[in-house]
Amino acid sequence: MYGYGYQYGTIKGGSIGATLAAAYKARVEADGGTYENANCLINFLNDLQPDFYNDASLIMYPSGYKATKIYSVKPTGGTGDLTVARASTKTYIDSALARQTAAADVMPVSYESGGCGKYNPDPQRTNLVLNSATLVTQNVTTTAQSYVISFEGTGTVTLSGTYAGSLVGTGATPADRVSLVFTATAGTLTLTVSGSVINAQVQAGAYPTSYIPTVGSTVTRTADASTTTGLSALFGQSEGTILFNINALQPVGLGSQIIGTINAGGSLFINFFISAAGRFAADFYPAGVYGFSISPATVLTSGNYKIAIAYKASDYAMYVNGVSVGTSANATALSTTKDTVIIGNSMYGSRSEVMLFQTRLANATL
Repeated sequence: MYGYGYQYGTIKGGSIGATLAAAYKARVEADGGTYENANCLINFLNDLQPDFYNDASLIMYPSGYKATKIYSVKPTGGTGDLTVARASTKTYIDSALARQTAAADVMPVSYESGGCGKYNPDPQRTNLVLNSATLVTQNVTTTAQSYVISFEGTGTVTLSGTYAGSLVGTGATPADRVSLVFTATAGTLTLTVSGSVINAQVQAGAYPTSYIPTVGSTVTRTADASTTTGLSALFGQSEGTILFNINALQPVGLGSQIIGTINAGGSLFINFFISAAGRFAADFYPAGVYGFSISPATVLTSGNYKIAIAYKASDYAMYVNGVSVGTSANATALSTTKDTVIIGNSMYGSRSEVMLFQTRLANATL
């Protein structure tokens, strides 16, 4: 009998997940990458059913990375590693819950909520305050749109001018970061500071993103991007299954939030997202032209979701946390060669594993 690609007898008395993780660690470090989140990776692999591991053509779990690359656990030879890009540095929270800085083009494993690390792609944002490490009273120019102020410390920031309100800090660590979303008018926003306000940020948008340090001028962090081509051998072309594990922090009120897309030669084939109404949705594009959607009626709340999208002519389905939430009997197969995975950066939250299968898995498995 085989499981996880190994004969059980070969590693009897040991952890199958530990054996697989050790081989993965060796590959990552031999390539000059960073390996971490080890216990979580081992537990994830141990929790997989043997056939699930064997049948998957791609498994990505947030444990290995370097500049321009996220290492996939499978294929073990690296042909499924994902490409990442970002022109600027970015900050993130390490496993000790301390803030660190990642170099350009590095997608680090981040631990904002503690526990197992995840990947947290950010959109482009600009920190509009100056000398953000220790904030002092200052003015910021706003337009008529949504903004977010966030900071750590035990002080208070009182907002006046284009918006009236206040935000009170609760502590000095990254875990104590507080935030306030508000809609400003056009003009001058005054930030009046009392007490200790550190690592402060005011940015356009409807949710806080990773901290952007500033000194004497505003600073822009460019967007994280992940577009990986050349994966046609890992996709089921006429049928297959895609699994995502995400943590959605604010499903409602942020507009459409792209989780991931599947392309073929630049033509869109599957687009998976949270809709503006706060529902999961998958749009399907046979032959590169929109054909149909699966969109369950349930409005999401903040939390962790495991999503499966299965595709096959007359047998399309979406499952969330093991429950069927939508199907389609559309008779058209997604037959054109699919070769590209794009991980979206507009979802407020984080991503754990991504898995591909070249067959349409049985509903009982989903």
